[in-house]
Amino acid sequence: MPPTQINNINAIPPYAPRANDGGKNAELIVRAIAEPRSFPTNTALSTEVRSTAFAIPYLPTSLPTANWLNHAGSIGSHTINGQPLTVSRSGEVNVLTSALPIGLCGGYPNYYTGAGTRLAETSAGGRLTLNFSRPIKNIKLAIVLTDVNEVFSFTTNATSAPVLTAYGTYNVAGTQITAARCRPPTVSGNTVTASGTTANDGSYTYYLNIGGDYFTQLTIANNGQGLVPGGAILFYNYSQASLGN
Repeated sequence: MPPTQINNINAIPPYAPRANDGGKNAELIVRAIAEPRSFPTNTALSTEVRSTAFAIPYLPTSLPTANWLNHAGSIGSHTINGQPLTVSRSGEVNVLTSALPIGLCGGYPNYYTGAGTRLAETSAGGRLTLNFSRPIKNIKLAIVLTDVNEVFSFTTNATSAPVLTAYGTYNVAGTQITAARCRPPTVSGNTVTASGTTANDGSYTYYLNIGGDYFTQLTIANNGQGLVPGGAILFYNYSQASLGN
């Protein structure tokens, strides 16, 4: 990001995140007047002191336009901001895979190829655990095909519950999908519930950011109670995640 010059160290403002700053590097550079002089002699300046550069995190509602991963691609070796990350999967119960059966709600580009993770709608529900080789947060999911009464829960091994942010374009019809099935979900603690009261309602498409404290395990589960059989489909994105040491 471009440098900003401030002539008083006490006036350095706090950083306010902006949507287009995510992923860029930032550092603080300090250089003081060592000896004021008059023309024609230049004022003497101290040596520059630079802080350690750091990557500015993405906003929870920032939408990745690339690097979406299907079920098979969500595990294995990845590189995030130049740092290696290995992901494995365990504890699978009632986990299937499926490509998108029909279109998305209006306003959602189709970035998804191959078969996503499908948590089957059974009385026991479905679940899986993702295991990360280093601490991570701000994973993004695209969740498609959720319908009324379907509840997702997200549990990590962090000291506190994850912070969930659901976002997207709502109440806009898509191919074979009515606007009534494109309502926003309800987030409460570590759960996300599809909206509506009948089988013609729902939260068919939305994005979810999983933030809060860093974690190395993430368990995703649904309650298997959707009114329309089949189960929701998940696609994953780690490209805007923050990695710990």
